[in-house]
Amino acid sequence: MPDGMMQQDNPDQGNQDNTAPLRLGKLHYAWIVAVTGSVAMFCGLGLGRFAFGMLLPSMSASLGLNYTQSGILGFTNLIGYLVAVLLSPFILPRLGTRTTATASLLLIAVSMFGMAFTTSFPILCALYVLTGIGSGGVVLPMMSVMSHWFFPSHRGLALGLVMAGPGFGIILSGFVVPKLLPISTLLSWQTGWLIFAVINIAVAWLTFTLIRNHPDDVSQSPFGRAPTLPVKNKKKLERSNIKLLVHLGVIFAIYGATYMVYVTFIVTSMVGSYQLSEAAAGGVWAWIGLLSMFSGMLFGWISDHIGRRLGLALAFFLPCHRLSVGRTY
Repeated sequence: MPDGMMQQDNPDQGNQDNTAPLRLGKLHYAWIVAVTGSVAMFCGLGLGRFAFGMLLPSMSASLGLNYTQSGILGFTNLIGYLVAVLLSPFILPRLGTRTTATASLLLIAVSMFGMAFTTSFPILCALYVLTGIGSGGVVLPMMSVMSHWFFPSHRGLALGLVMAGPGFGIILSGFVVPKLLPISTLLSWQTGWLIFAVINIAVAWLTFTLIRNHPDDVSQSPFGRAPTLPVKNKKKLERSNIKLLVHLGVIFAIYGATYMVYVTFIVTSMVGSYQLSEAAAGGVWAWIGLLSMFSGMLFGWISDHIGRRLGLALAFFLPCHRLSVGRTY
């Protein structure tokens, strides 16, 4: 395993590299939390949001939705996500990651069960708002808890592992959705939501069983090398953090405005505009998911070594470069 995920018995290491103490021969519980977080993200984003793009062509065909209505349905999910983002600072400190994420996964399951048994567009929109709230209630706790479990030396890799989960959701939806068949009175896309709901319930149980809010809960310390830099002036640090948050907010607002349109309509466009079969479009979609799984861990590892700013800039530069080159052909 890379970067010493398992403790080596080296008495000389101790204070020299500030490595968190681990039990001999045991996997540090931080990695169990990270993998569980990845599985939760597989449901929260992979199935809750990204699988929607694969289900949308059959939903649009059976419900008679145009592009505007399809966009509205996808938009309702983002409204729910925004609600979760705004509520998380008040809920998360009170409930903790474990309870918040588990409840959010169950909320996603309930909303998906509802979507499996209705063909009403307004009801679908209302239920997909709940799915969005659940997605936000999974993503934010799982991302923030990594700061408790990992020192900065390994935090990027850990977050990359967590963000690999949605990629697996894309892969699963790409291969499974085209093979879905109607069950009794349920249409194929309703069958998909029903299957995803059952998966969410199972992952909610897994999350509640394995996630711990803090290393103290299992008598361990965060994984990695403890920072040795001196503590900076608190007031200056707070002002700097506010500027950083605003800066990052603008960056990810632009990012979200571009990629969410893509993930919503790319499969519909491949099927409707380019006459690809759902299976062929699903294969392309699955490749996107596979590449995203590795890119998260790769750029997370890179950011651990060259810094968050350069790592993030590199992650945005590469696709922009490829798109600019692609436009010349």
